[in-house]
Amino acid sequence: MCIGNGRAALLALVCSAAIVGCSEDDAVAPTSAGPALSEADLTTLAAEVRALTAGRGIGPLAGPPRFGRRSSSWAARWRSTRS
Repeated sequence: MCIGNGRAALLALVCSAAIVGCSEDDAVAPTSAGPALSEADLTTLAAEVRALTAGRGIGPLAGPPRFGRRSSSWAARWRSTRS
């Protein structure tokens, strides 16, 4: 495909503007979340959240599924087809 000089210059200008526009560091810099919490504050906060959620009947989340040899029959079937 052949691009004329005018179109090539316009394309270069648009690409340059896009690169310059995306290079602002302050636009993507993390914002301050406030003062950092100490370990004691975090422990207190965690205890309060646990108490509030338990009062609403919300318990701890279940852990991720375990993919062991005995726990998944599909894995045994898959291994048998690969032999």
